[in-house]
Amino acid sequence: MSERLQIPIAMWRVQYQLLGGHRRMMGVLMITATVIVAGTLGIRRLFILDPLPSVLGWVVNIIAALQIAAVVLAGCNAVYRSMLRDYQNKMIESHRLTPMTNLGVVFGYLLGSTIQILAIFVLFAVAGAILSHLGGLPVKSWLFGNLVLLSGGVTLWSAAVLIGMRPEKPISPAPILVVAAGLTVPIGFIPGAALILNVYSILFAVWVLTGITTVAAPAIIIVLGVNVVLTAFWVSTAAVKYRRPDLPAFNGGRGLFFLFMGLVFGAGGLYAFQQITAAKMPGFADATMVSMQWLGTLVGALLLALVPIAGAVKCSVLRERGASVRGWGDRLSPTTVALSAAVMMPAVMVVLGQTIWFEAVFVREHLGLRESVFLAWGCTVAACLVAALTMQSLFEVGYRAMKSPRFLVAMYVLFVWGLPPLIDLGRSEWLREFEEAQHYSILMGCSPVGTFIVSWVDLGVSAWPGLIVQGVIAVVLGAFAWRAVRGRRVRGAVPCAR
Repeated sequence: MSERLQIPIAMWRVQYQLLGGHRRMMGVLMITATVIVAGTLGIRRLFILDPLPSVLGWVVNIIAALQIAAVVLAGCNAVYRSMLRDYQNKMIESHRLTPMTNLGVVFGYLLGSTIQILAIFVLFAVAGAILSHLGGLPVKSWLFGNLVLLSGGVTLWSAAVLIGMRPEKPISPAPILVVAAGLTVPIGFIPGAALILNVYSILFAVWVLTGITTVAAPAIIIVLGVNVVLTAFWVSTAAVKYRRPDLPAFNGGRGLFFLFMGLVFGAGGLYAFQQITAAKMPGFADATMVSMQWLGTLVGALLLALVPIAGAVKCSVLRERGASVRGWGDRLSPTTVALSAAVMMPAVMVVLGQTIWFEAVFVREHLGLRESVFLAWGCTVAACLVAALTMQSLFEVGYRAMKSPRFLVAMYVLFVWGLPPLIDLGRSEWLREFEEAQHYSILMGCSPVGTFIVSWVDLGVSAWPGLIVQGVIAVVLGAFAWRAVRGRRVRGAVPCAR
């Protein structure tokens, strides 16, 4: 739903007053400045025998840690608490009755609830720059690191607005941030996931602010560009969700665009990762690591494909129940969306990831045999197609049988997609003799994840038996979905409450 951009001055003023106004703002800034000055003098007095640049370097690192905590944790929590307060007071419904546009409301939450955080950020940035100058440390690096941090912080705040823009109680972003922080290392090796989850922004900011290591300029430029794109996407999606909370923000059209964006970030980011690491750390990314990154990107793309499929099915179910739709994106057929997602995944990966899958994976693993390349891509396309149609059927049944099929889908992905390769891996390890190679069975390929593995890694297992098993599952679930859809249409649509 397109609406004009409106500067939400009134909403910013309200948020500012709710945060305590001038008195609270000045008090917080004065206390923060006093703590910085007193802490610096105290640390200097404690380490009086150490050289001044070394002591100020420690102080700057402490300020950097506080800066990161303020921007990431406190900023996202400020957005959540603001939206939770409006949900509890029913103010979000009052906003919908005002002349404010959807983008105006989103920007009101994005920059209104974080005014105090932005003021503290500026104070920390100025204090760190002054201390860096007094200690002979590079001031430009400090300011540039703050720019990277702020870019990532605003992107995370916009994502917090999106996940909080719902008719039910807003979701706290804290658990998501904690999990992402705990999995920083494995996520960091999958460029697509690290870019979408903003792991690189925070990681690069830490490195630049503390001087732990140098970061290549192309990497920072890529991250800043991705943050701009993601921020615009999260803001526009939150605006759509605000105006029509009864419909999924990620419908068929927007969900497919999100999938395409994730594929570009995944394949393009993987290529950039290889090029930058090859220039900065030769020999760091060997064939095994490249294969793992490639498989992780494929699996991540398959999980992202669930977003447009779920949105298309939910819009279809709501239309059957009498709900009005916003536009063509809500009217896309679930089958069309599922097929489009299944084609888009290998199409984008084969084009943007050409140097990765051909040179880095197959040339080393299969000596560049053309038939091996065709076989691997054929199995990959078949796995994507069967998986997309299977999940469409599962969503068709789930949305008609329960309020939300999230738990059902999560259990299916965990047990049907994840368990077969894990079970076969454990079986082969259990039966393997000492110092002998592992021998895998067709169970490894009985899920889309396993098909990717046996297609791109030489395990001596054919992918076709597993694809047949997946096809049988797809047919069975398709029959259940056909009965659910047909039964609903026979009984007639029941108008839903608007």
